[in-house]
Amino acid sequence: MITIKFGKHILPVEIEKIKDQLKKEEKVAVAYSGGVDSTLVSYLCKTSGIDYVTVTVVSEVLSRDELENAVKIAEVLNLNHEVIRVNLLNSRNFIRNDAKRCYYCKKKILEAIKDFAGDRKIVDGTNADDLKEFRPGMRATEEMNVVSPLKKLGKEEIRRISKRLGLPTWNKPPNSCLATRIIKENISYEKLRRIERAEEIVKQLGFRLVRVRAKGNEAIVQVARNRVSDLLKIKEDVSSKLNKLGFQRVFFDPEGYHYEETV
Repeated sequence: MITIKFGKHILPVEIEKIKDQLKKEEKVAVAYSGGVDSTLVSYLCKTSGIDYVTVTVVSEVLSRDELENAVKIAEVLNLNHEVIRVNLLNSRNFIRNDAKRCYYCKKKILEAIKDFAGDRKIVDGTNADDLKEFRPGMRATEEMNVVSPLKKLGKEEIRRISKRLGLPTWNKPPNSCLATRIIKENISYEKLRRIERAEEIVKQLGFRLVRVRAKGNEAIVQVARNRVSDLLKIKEDVSSKLNKLGFQRVFFDPEGYHYEETV
């Protein structure tokens, strides 16, 4: 096999190792969000020739923009893709928004995938960097015996591999569910939709990575750290637009999110 050196890594070797692991499972269901990690896993499932299906779970915490992106990427890569739905707001444990929120959310989503996929093994895009952080949702992946073929690769390595493979997600900004934006108060449908609309407004102004964190009627706008100066130039305009959504006070994170956005 001809190998191509890329940085310090030989990509085909890393790819083949992952494919070999996937082939052992024979039939899999990929927890697919359309992000960098799950797209790479989905693509490798497809190219390894196994029986696979990628599954996007739609819930109240998934923005319309993220759903549309997942569907579009699946179409571009010609993935076997299914969309299912789950209601998270009927769970009091989730609504309470305490330290275990991510666990309750992840568990319910994985159970929905399991119910849909039957005897297929669930595969996800958890990577080595994820394992270094405190993530309550990891407990759910362990309980559901989820396979994580990227767990030995860091995020930047996954981006490099994705770029080499020509995947359109290689430079997609990181994202998390809308529930992560609500600070120390109960989650509701109205709060989630207001945050979603606020983030849409800022994105329409030219920012790819946007977080609008909210507590009551206060909002904190966060963009990639290399775009903070651009945001501050138009903060009056942003404040005015978010005021109309009911955010009485709007703040701007001067440090920005720990990510360099490609302009």
